[in-house]
Amino acid sequence: MKHYLITVLLLYPVFSIGQSKELLQRIDRYNTLRRLSYEQKYDSVIAIAGKLPFRDSLYLYSTETFVASAWLHKGDTDKAMRYLEKAIENQSYESVLNMHYSLEAFKLDSNKQYKELVRNFDKLFSRYTSSLNLPLMQLCLEIYYTDSRSRYLYLMAEPGSKMQLYADSLQRTSDWMNVEAMKNILLQYKRFPGISDIGPAFCTNFRHILAHFAYLLPQDTLIQYLKEATLKGELPNYYGPFLIDKRAWQYNHVPETYGEYGNASDYKDGVYYCPPIADIDYVDKRRAEFLLPPLYTKPQAEKIVLPKDYDPAKQKH
Repeated sequence: MKHYLITVLLLYPVFSIGQSKELLQRIDRYNTLRRLSYEQKYDSVIAIAGKLPFRDSLYLYSTETFVASAWLHKGDTDKAMRYLEKAIENQSYESVLNMHYSLEAFKLDSNKQYKELVRNFDKLFSRYTSSLNLPLMQLCLEIYYTDSRSRYLYLMAEPGSKMQLYADSLQRTSDWMNVEAMKNILLQYKRFPGISDIGPAFCTNFRHILAHFAYLLPQDTLIQYLKEATLKGELPNYYGPFLIDKRAWQYNHVPETYGEYGNASDYKDGVYYCPPIADIDYVDKRRAEFLLPPLYTKPQAEKIVLPKDYDPAKQKH
């Protein structure tokens, strides 16, 4: 009976919801500041930030990292630290090392304000933990650790050894365990775990774990849940497309659907070469379903070469 209920749920359609005007505005603002930062137009970044109320950002599409970086480039460390503190609170940095690496060029190790932020990083980072759905977070953590432990054994084993063969078999077993665990989560909560459940940082990491076994979940239902969570502001707009593209490329070796995955092999001299995209004349339409901007906007914020067969003028909607 338990498995029957799971099957019924996963095959039942999830109703979509309308796109929030506020959410779309936030995404547009985030994309604008990202582009201006890439273009090193720091005065423009600061000007836009000055028109916004300085308060805790919503978890998604927070812009404090861009503003902190802009003030650092302008040489005003005091104002930069103010935004950096909010960036830590909004979990824009996953760890002190992550933050240190991103800001290494500014040589802040001798700055008293920066050292104080580093000292209190965990406290700031965990400020909203008590407001999360801790029972659901625990279920997701169990999936996370089940996956991580089996893959750690595989990586640590000598290549080609019996131990590595055993670890490989263990990985497959752990994937199926996590498939059942994820189905149970969807059955119990009837939605995909989002930032208000597990926090933005863990939410980001969880997609990499989910990618190991997402292809074993009912695909139509998974995509629908991902879209619903995105439109509700519970997942960033790149989350679902990344997961779907990674699943397709890694396990089926087929072209991407949204142009959001890629890996290290797609970079050459610091430039990212976007892999092939299936049915590319409709890619912008598919991206819009996840609140992603058209593909042609990507080179405006990063060094990227789009597929040769992509033509913005020929996109069908």
